Parts: sequence; C-alpha cells; structure tokens
Amino acid sequence: MAIAEGQRPRDGEGSMPPLIVSWLLIVTVCGALLFRRRCPVAVGWFTALATGAYYVLSTVDGPLVLVPIVALYAIAAQGRMQAAIAVAAAMVIGVGVGALMARSDVTGTAVFMLTGWLAGWLAGWLAGWLAGWLAGRRRGPRQCAAQPGGVRGGGGAAAGD
Repeated sequence: MAIAEGQRPRDGEGSMPPLIVSWLLIVTVCGALLFRRRCPVAVGWFTALATGAYYVLSTVDGPLVLVPIVALYAIAAQGRMQAAIAVAAAMVIGVGVGALMARSDVTGTAVFMLTGWLAGWLAGWLAGWLAGWLAGRRRGPRQCAAQPGGVRGGGGAAAGD
C-alpha cells in the first residue's frame, strides 16, 4: 500500500512532519486490518476515520481508501450489518464534506462513485442473505434445526430429538 502511495521521505514537496504523520497513518491503517476478525467494528471505524485524516493531511492520493472497504467486508461477514451501514454512511458523508471544502481535490464525482460502490456492495450482500434465508425457508424448520447453527442460531438439534 505504501509503495502505491508514491510518497518518499526525500520528496522536496512539503515539510517533514506532515509527511511523517502521513506515513504513520498508512502503517497504522493497514496494520489495523490484522485485528479485523477479533474486533471488526472498532477496526472499521478506526480505518474509516484514520483514512479520512490521511486524505486531509496528505497531498498524495492513493489506494488507502480500499482499507476501510476491506474492514466493511469483515464487519458484514460477521453479520453486523447495522454497524457496516453506519461506517459506510460515515465514509460517504466524509467524502461529501471533502467535496464541499474549497481547497479540496475531492469532487462530486468521488462522492457519486463511492456511494454507488457502497450501495452495490450492500445490495450484493443483501441478495446473498436473502438467497440463504429463502433456501432455509424451503428446507423447512425441522431440517434447518437439525443443522449446526439452524434457523434460530442454536447449536444443532436439541437433546432427545
């Protein structure tokens, strides 16, 4: 990720402190992904907010915005859709505020693209969830209850069945 950012401490542009802060943000945001399975919501919020701080402080664009999106997948994979939607909405609002700032390079196109991507991601996740739910309804409650994690999330069939 840092290589794709294109920043080098030797660049003559800008002073060293903002450049060092930018590099520290890159390292911590990418490093936070190591914890995405243990505490996905905290990682999602941290990566979204720290990535926003990076884009405010840095003069170089790059693919760091992909890190919060990976964190969103981790949140959704654990079934925490409300949290994933909240983080995604905060990302869209943050990019929208960035587009309204007079000295910002963010444009309305960026807001539109991010919103479209996140809406597509949400629609895809909901379609997968709905397909699984419909498949469970077709099998019937008795068959689903006999499987681990059945309809009500239990641990399988009850004793004596």
